[in-house]
Amino acid sequence: MLKGRGVDSLEEYRDMERTGRRMSFTPAMREQIWKLREEWDRCLREAGAVDYPDVVRKARDLARRQKPIYRAAIIDESQDLTLVGLQFIRTLVSGADGQDRPDDLFIVGDGAQKIYPGGFTLAQAGVDVRGNSTVLRVNYRNTREIVDAAMACTGSELVDDLGDEYTRGDVDARTVRGGGVKPCFVRAAKFSDQVAYVVEKVQQLRESQDVGYSDIGIFAATNSKVEQTLERFGRTQLRFQELKDMEGRPNDLIKIGTFNRAKGLEFKVVFLFGISEKSFPVPRQPTETDAEHDERRALEISRLFVAMTRARDQLFLLSDDNPSEVLYEALDYFDEEEA
Repeated sequence: MLKGRGVDSLEEYRDMERTGRRMSFTPAMREQIWKLREEWDRCLREAGAVDYPDVVRKARDLARRQKPIYRAAIIDESQDLTLVGLQFIRTLVSGADGQDRPDDLFIVGDGAQKIYPGGFTLAQAGVDVRGNSTVLRVNYRNTREIVDAAMACTGSELVDDLGDEYTRGDVDARTVRGGGVKPCFVRAAKFSDQVAYVVEKVQQLRESQDVGYSDIGIFAATNSKVEQTLERFGRTQLRFQELKDMEGRPNDLIKIGTFNRAKGLEFKVVFLFGISEKSFPVPRQPTETDAEHDERRALEISRLFVAMTRARDQLFLLSDDNPSEVLYEALDYFDEEEA
């Protein structure tokens, strides 16, 4: 976060607003974090390595020493960009002096689909959109049933959208696609039974509807759950590919990966594993404060919203016999099955 905000000194860090974070830091805590950052950089230097935030920062600084090379830039998913990342793109079109030209930046973002901690405001990046912004409210991807279920599960969470705060459920999201089927909540005590359910459902969908393997996404919240899923599906006849191995070329394979990696994609049918009380959200850890737990939980809920809204037509959430707390108030928006 420090490198993403371009912080150069402890003095600057002491005065910095923790935009997008729920937990406040005392001066003593900030000094500890700064010492950790210095030690991290020392280890990188000794290893002759740089981390990704350093690469972005070096690119920004290089761009500031050159003339603008682009007329305009379109930035999508801006809610997960760092401040330095936006400054880099802005410099490529506006130059080091930051003098914006008409129509040089087109920025699109959705704080309700944020998957990384931290944040910034457009004003902090030197971008003034007053009188030159609009809210896009029409959802063209999901059916009304999927949007309603996603909002019922995650709508009570507070969203920070580049400095603006609102409750996700308060957004007036309109859909153009209705008349679909309700999402399905599936209970199965054993993970092997959940996998067997998905295998059978995939076969049914491929036989009865216009659904190919490439139209199906299977996601889980953590890397360990994805590895467990891959291992189980490796014993089946289904054709699949891990999302991290995608190269951007079309293929007839089911995609399997984390909620994070599913971001920006869409599928006719989506299955979500691990929506159980003991695993989602991750239970509070003994060392966590209330604020730390609340912040982490909010981020996990946001990732669930992203995963649920990858589904265009049909959505399945799978759990053991004890569903996650996020489903308690939302079960009316799901059909239920037992496997």
